[in-house]
Amino acid sequence: MTPGLTASDPGFTLIEALIALAIVAGMTAALVETTIGDARARAAVRERREALMLAQSALDAAYDPSAGDHGAWQTYGWRIGRDRVGDADAFDRHPLERLTVVVDHGGRRVMRLVTVRARP
Repeated sequence: MTPGLTASDPGFTLIEALIALAIVAGMTAALVETTIGDARARAAVRERREALMLAQSALDAAYDPSAGDHGAWQTYGWRIGRDRVGDADAFDRHPLERLTVVVDHGGRRVMRLVTVRARP
């Protein structure tokens, strides 16, 4: 006589299998969402790091009188704004100017740096 399954044998019912499948699907969805969020965060950090390096380079180039006030690098664009802060006074202090560097990426502002320096 071959042993067979009877109604009293333990096993999984269809409901139990569906519940287990739903739990696995929920955990998988949470893992995918976390992975996508992590990838977006890493991309945002990389974008800000590249924009910061570009803004610092643009500020360094601003001391060269032949350098322009705008430019592009790969998919980034930058521009420098210059504003007078003050004029030379009786104590022969140098007049100051405010330099504002704005870096755009994909048509939106990523970085804005502001500094003050002695006007040449």
